[in-house]
Amino acid sequence: MYHDGVMPPKLEKRFAEHLATCQTCMEALLNLQNDLSAMGSMALQPVPGELARKEGQQAQGKEAASVEQGPERASKIGGAIFKVVPEMLNMITGRFGSGSFEKIPAPAVRGKEVASYGAAVLGVHVRLYYEERDLFSVEFKKVQGRSVEIQRDGRLWERHMDLKQDRFVVEKLPKGTYRISIDETHAMTFTVQ
Repeated sequence: MYHDGVMPPKLEKRFAEHLATCQTCMEALLNLQNDLSAMGSMALQPVPGELARKEGQQAQGKEAASVEQGPERASKIGGAIFKVVPEMLNMITGRFGSGSFEKIPAPAVRGKEVASYGAAVLGVHVRLYYEERDLFSVEFKKVQGRSVEIQRDGRLWERHMDLKQDRFVVEKLPKGTYRISIDETHAMTFTVQ
């Protein structure tokens, strides 16, 4: 329920607090996300001819469907987990399936390390960075003429349709689990604790 964003808000808050201190539960959640991402990024294999005939299925139709779905699925990022620590965003883990976030170093501010995390998915560049207190921002590049939808904890947060500019920033986002869709295609999921 927590992973799918359907847990009641009070219970979800308690569970998120527990995740921050319990390595066993955090690993279980990461394993679940890994497994679900791997299942979602795998191309369907054709049904062996003998079995297809036996069950009355057409193996060629299945094979064509797997070819059509493969490249789109391979470009998705299934999940990443970040933690807001004093005055910075720290990635706990960021590689699921074929996609990944990479750390983008920046000059230190007031003697403290500053970094952001970026990824390219479905032709769009996405960058997460610390904002202030427990808030962070997400920058989108290469989005002109495209649509971007942001959900937080299973609820629509923002939707931008047929963007006129090539770059935009969503600022002061609170902690939560985010799902980003580009042109109505799920592109990535990440959690900020």
